[in-house]
Amino acid sequence: SVTCPRLDSHRLAPRRDPDTGAVLGPATPQADCIAAGCAACRGQFPLSLPAAISSLNARMLSANAGIKKQHTFSSGWAHWPFGSQPVFYWSSTKCYADHYCRIYMAANPIVWGVGLTGLAALLLLLLGRLCSCGARRRLGTARGAPAAVRHGWLLLCGHALGWLPFAAVKRVAFLYHYIPSLHLSLLAAGLALDHLLLAHPAPRRAPAAALATPSQLDLAVALTIALAAASFLFFLPLYLGWPIEPADSRWRAKLLDPCRPVLEWVDSHVVPALFPNVSAVEQ
Repeated sequence: SVTCPRLDSHRLAPRRDPDTGAVLGPATPQADCIAAGCAACRGQFPLSLPAAISSLNARMLSANAGIKKQHTFSSGWAHWPFGSQPVFYWSSTKCYADHYCRIYMAANPIVWGVGLTGLAALLLLLLGRLCSCGARRRLGTARGAPAAVRHGWLLLCGHALGWLPFAAVKRVAFLYHYIPSLHLSLLAAGLALDHLLLAHPAPRRAPAAALATPSQLDLAVALTIALAAASFLFFLPLYLGWPIEPADSRWRAKLLDPCRPVLEWVDSHVVPALFPNVSAVEQ
């Protein structure tokens, strides 16, 4: 007989408490089969593809809305651009001699910092450009916006669409939910740099002279890449679970989240004063 995915995954499994996992009772049938021919759906007309997609997504949204339990390593959406609260996956105290092995899903502080700085810089540059365009329009000397400006607004909107909707999510969430927006923030950093180069072009130099005497911009970019690589290598034992001495492990784990003390102070002092009804999960 043909299996019924809806019944196999939802209806035939016993009902359980979402918090404790205790069995509440046998599963109750519902007339929302998404496959024809299975024994449990006999006599029922299967849902169409759009209705099945709608039903499955409604179930997933309902299940997520029912999650109330907190998690030790969850974090609020406002903390994610700072790379705060790494997700702790696994640890062992017997992996090698007296060393610890730990695995974190954590930010590279340099990469996250470049992304956040790039977002702020691009937003300021685009707002400045918008103000200057308004002034030129009043003077009758306005020109079309260059591609860098149009792409900049597109990146900022994409970043906001991938990040800000989590402000309305009540269930627990984690740092990895920010990764799609992180990619856009790094693109924003590159575009902000490109925007600065267009506004303040460097003097032309012969290729040989450029190779012999790199500009300050070349040195800054190279230094940023070197720092990001060095940071990655420094935290690699915590990313991959390599053996490391206990004291060293705790020290590196603390450095993984350099902004946490400041953010905790803001959460405990500033946020309650400004937004008394905001819970810790929403911060």
